[in-house]
Amino acid sequence: MRLSQDAFAPYGSVLRRGDPVRVNDGFATRSDALADLACSDPSARLCLSLFDVGVRPAFIVISELERHPYSAQVFLPVSPCRALVVVAGTTAEGDVDLDTMAAFIAAPGDGILYAPGVWHLGLTSLDRAGQFQMATWSGDLPDTQIRRLDRPFTIDGSASSVLAPEPDESAAR
Repeated sequence: MRLSQDAFAPYGSVLRRGDPVRVNDGFATRSDALADLACSDPSARLCLSLFDVGVRPAFIVISELERHPYSAQVFLPVSPCRALVVVAGTTAEGDVDLDTMAAFIAAPGDGILYAPGVWHLGLTSLDRAGQFQMATWSGDLPDTQIRRLDRPFTIDGSASSVLAPEPDESAAR
């Protein structure tokens, strides 16, 4: 589904840059995307990274998700590409809540803010290589957790619309 603020609200925020403003004596333009970058690790410092993202194959197998329980994470596009955004909530036990799993297509200018604790697929481009500026917090607490899914899901990146579980090979036996 197309990424929208309302549909993505349970998982974080969609960031879109505002109108450009001339700055630096007219020699530059600035477009802001405001975000609440939450963090519950008092030792954390802001970490800025640049991600160079390649295009995944047309059929994208999702076998694991990651989350950051103590900090939000923001991705802002530097070069345009359509991004696949797969998210899920967290169960009371801290695992991936498959009942809340959702897939979105981010337009080339869309930024993503994952709320703390939201399970998500690593950054994924659907149509061309892209660059993203990432901002998160980095501190003493272990803030990256990865979970392998019991049953992988496949998304047809060429259709970019369907989230379907992989066939259960054990059922065929």
